[in-house]
Amino acid sequence: MDLNFRWQQPDGLNGLDIIDEFGSFTLSTRHIGKWVRQNSASATTVTVPLMLGLRPGASVVIEAYGAGTVTIAGVAGIAGPPVLHPRGTYATSIVSAGQYAPATLFYEGGQVWNVSGDVTVT
Repeated sequence: MDLNFRWQQPDGLNGLDIIDEFGSFTLSTRHIGKWVRQNSASATTVTVPLMLGLRPGASVVIEAYGAGTVTIAGVAGIAGPPVLHPRGTYATSIVSAGQYAPATLFYEGGQVWNVSGDVTVT
């Protein structure tokens, strides 16, 4: 009897790569399609710039991995700040609900990001 079971990941079901960040940062194309763990005991800010050239449907998961709150905020650009669209409202800034609270940002196109997760609107 073979007791060496090996899990094989089905094709197309690969997990997300994890990127650890330890302070405030600006979202970039290196974060797109990844799980970003914001690991800080202090409050930090993830700045969302205008992502020109990004394809609609792109996404990023941001987790408040450390004890500090994580603010996700749009940075003002020529056409104004990106719009974060959490459930039922529009915002230019949202905050994680606490440690280990994840938020997923889905790029809709233009300046709009749909936000889903454990966040509050500021």
